[in-house]
Amino acid sequence: MKKYVFIFSAGTTVGFFAAHVIERLILHHVHTNDQNPFFKFTEFGLPSTQNVEYYRQYITSIDYARRIPSWTGYTLSRDMLLAKSFQPSSTRTRSEFKSECLKVPAQFRATNEDYFDSGWSRGHMAPAGDHKYGSQLALDETFILSANIVPQNLDNNGNYWYRIEQFARG
Repeated sequence: MKKYVFIFSAGTTVGFFAAHVIERLILHHVHTNDQNPFFKFTEFGLPSTQNVEYYRQYITSIDYARRIPSWTGYTLSRDMLLAKSFQPSSTRTRSEFKSECLKVPAQFRATNEDYFDSGWSRGHMAPAGDHKYGSQLALDETFILSANIVPQNLDNNGNYWYRIEQFARG
């Protein structure tokens, strides 16, 4: 019995330290310097390091089983908010929801058909409105279904949640 307890304890200890080392190795390339836009997100750790993808203006962790993001992170800076006085360099009318994402294996990608006639709206985790002052490509990336879109109640997405987003932008 003592032998099994020792083996279990040793395995648990090795597993714990190995997980910590692996997490640090995964995040090492991000911790290069403070100029990296994603440094802010990784400085104190991420909610999870599974299926993390980096886009031009946001970072996300994709839940392959559910085909939606587990979480997203982005910075809404004062400079971005002050840029509202300038003409946006990109427009939502040129963007469309898309499932094509080379970063996600095909069998784990959400599709527009998942939402049609489902009673659910396609809600942004990193709102498109917060990214329209970047490039058109950066705005388009907020429309990738598996990386940034979750099912939302239509009334919530178009009403209450929209108001919260507007309030956050000032």
